[in-house]
Amino acid sequence: MADSITLRPAEKTDIEGMIEILSELLTLENEVVDEAAIGRGFEMLMNDPQRYCIYIAEQDGKIVGMCQAQSLVSVDEGARVAYVENMIVKGELRSSGVGAKLLSAVEDCCRASGHIRIHLLVLEKNQGGIKFYSRNGWKKDTHVYMDKEL
Repeated sequence: MADSITLRPAEKTDIEGMIEILSELLTLENEVVDEAAIGRGFEMLMNDPQRYCIYIAEQDGKIVGMCQAQSLVSVDEGARVAYVENMIVKGELRSSGVGAKLLSAVEDCCRASGHIRIHLLVLEKNQGGIKFYSRNGWKKDTHVYMDKEL
C-alpha cells in the first residue's frame, strides 16, 4: 500500500487537504479544530517560501500525510534553525514508512535551505511518536516547553 504513495512539496492548492489531515492530528491531541484558523495559518506561512518546508504524501490524489516545518533564527548561533510544527500520517498508513520518508524529506529541505538544526515538540503521552522520532535519529533534550496565551 505504501508503495502507491508519492511525496512532494506542498503547494497553496493543497491547503484544503492539509487542513483535513491536520484536523486528524489536532483531534488525536485533544486540541480545538478551527479549520478557518488553520487555513489562515497555512496562507500566512505559505506567502513566504523562505519560511517553510512542507511535504505531503499523496495516495490516489488524496493527502494521506504531511510534515510541516518553519524557519526561525537562532540569535545565539547566528543561523537559521527549523521547527517541525506538524507531522501526521493517516492512521491506516502509520508504521508503513511514510512518516519516516516525510520527515526525511523535510529534513533535507531544511538542510538545503541553510538551516543548521531542526527541532520539534511531541506530547509526553504520545509514546508512539516519541519512539518514531527516536528511531529516526532525534534525541530528547533538557528544555522544558512552556506556553502562555497572549
